[in-house]
Amino acid sequence: MTSVGDEGSETMSSAGVVFKRCGCRDASRRRLEQSCPRLAERGHGSWYFHCSATNLLGRRERVRRGGYATTRFRKLVQRTELPPVRLHDLRHGAASLAHQAGADLKTLQDLLGHSSIVITADTYTSVLPQVQRHCAGATAHLVLTAARRTRKKIKTKARKNRSTRRPKQLPPPRPLQPQP
Repeated sequence: MTSVGDEGSETMSSAGVVFKRCGCRDASRRRLEQSCPRLAERGHGSWYFHCSATNLLGRRERVRRGGYATTRFRKLVQRTELPPVRLHDLRHGAASLAHQAGADLKTLQDLLGHSSIVITADTYTSVLPQVQRHCAGATAHLVLTAARRTRKKIKTKARKNRSTRRPKQLPPPRPLQPQP
C-alpha cells in the first residue's frame, strides 16, 4: 500500500498513490491543487486515492478521486437491490450496536476517532429506545433499593429508641362516695 507523510508528500507503490489537494486558487484564479502552501496544515485540503482497479467486466479502470470507497459502496448497494443506505450509516449502526452491547462512551470515542467525547455523547446517547428503557429501569431499581434500605434503618432506630419497660400501671380509680 502507499503511505503519505504529514507534509502531504506522496509515496508510490504498485497499489496506488494517496495524495492531498485543495481548492485554493492563485492570483490568476487557477486552482493550486497539490501546490498549495497550506496543505501541510492540519484540516486543510482533502485526501485522494489514485489507482487503477478492475471493474465488474474485468477491464482496468483508472480511479482518481476522493470518496472512492463511498462511490463503490453506493454502486454495490444499487446492484444488490438493497434499500438505500450510505457507508456512513454502517459506521453509525456499528457504533450504536456497540453502545447497546455495553461499550462505554470513551471506548466509542476512541473507536470512531472523535476528537471530543462530547461529539460521541451527543450522537449516541439517545439513539436506541431500548437502551433508554434499560437505563431508566436500572435507575428506578437503585432508587427503590435505597428507599427500602432507608426505611429499614428508620424502623431499626425507632425500635431502639422505644422504651423496653412498660409504663407503671396506675391503680384503678376509686369509686366516688356519695356526700351526706
